[in-house]
Amino acid sequence: MNQIPKNFYRYKQNPLWNNQTLPAWFTNKHNTKAWVYWNIVVYKWALKYTSFDSENWNIDWELIINTWEEWVSLPQKWHKVEPIWDVEFVLEFYKEMDESIYKLKQDFDEKIPWFKTHYEVEYIASLIEDRKNKKALDLWAGSGRNSLFLANSWFEVHSWDKNTNWLEFINNKAKENNLNIITKETNLNKNFVLDNYDLIITTVALQFLEKIPAKILIKSMIEKTIIWWYNLIIAPIDAPDHKCPIRFPNLPTYEEYLNFYKDWEIVYTDNYYWKFHVVDENWNKIVSRFATIIAKKTS
Repeated sequence: MNQIPKNFYRYKQNPLWNNQTLPAWFTNKHNTKAWVYWNIVVYKWALKYTSFDSENWNIDWELIINTWEEWVSLPQKWHKVEPIWDVEFVLEFYKEMDESIYKLKQDFDEKIPWFKTHYEVEYIASLIEDRKNKKALDLWAGSGRNSLFLANSWFEVHSWDKNTNWLEFINNKAKENNLNIITKETNLNKNFVLDNYDLIITTVALQFLEKIPAKILIKSMIEKTIIWWYNLIIAPIDAPDHKCPIRFPNLPTYEEYLNFYKDWEIVYTDNYYWKFHVVDENWNKIVSRFATIIAKKTS
């Protein structure tokens, strides 16, 4: 199977397409740009993918992409895609990372392999040149993949979580690699941000909080971010076209999350489909829309 290179990242995703919304050009012969990989992810039924010889338009080969399967289409590859039954799928677009981002990623991957950091964390770190003098707060750090990456990128990192086993793991990894991380056992339903930080992130965590504490926490993030610096939120949401299948205590809409940052500069935002690391009763990964917001405090 084709692979997307490690120095590429997902920069765009189409809406959830079905037989009625699938554009006509997609079912005819077409190709990708020279610098773009496509990843096709089927959520329901199947797609038929036909690859063509670009010189004489003969068919190279055909395959069926079934439910929960993915297929990577290479740059400039001529092909067409046809629906089988009442299909639902998304098309993801990947392009090469900026060199400064990939350098941070490479350095981290060499030092601490097997930890897949959120691309948005890698990107936001690249925006800050003098990271040695900057403080970052990772709210609900989990395994510490983002905390460790930020510390390896020269931030002083404060890593909060309620799971003491994860915090011990983060501490051990930090000591092994001489990284500056301060961990704290914290219940985010009761404890909020009281000190000032240059960067505050929370990735796939806010859904576990109760609604009112989650709002208070975000407001404390906003208040305690130093002017001209950043917040990052990644969280599952309820959307008109897709309710989150897991009924977490806190599931705002995309617009509600954006409204918290109405007075900030929005550096990047999206609400793409993505998969949880958990599966349903049929062992399929559960899919939700996720809000992603990178915002810069300007006043």
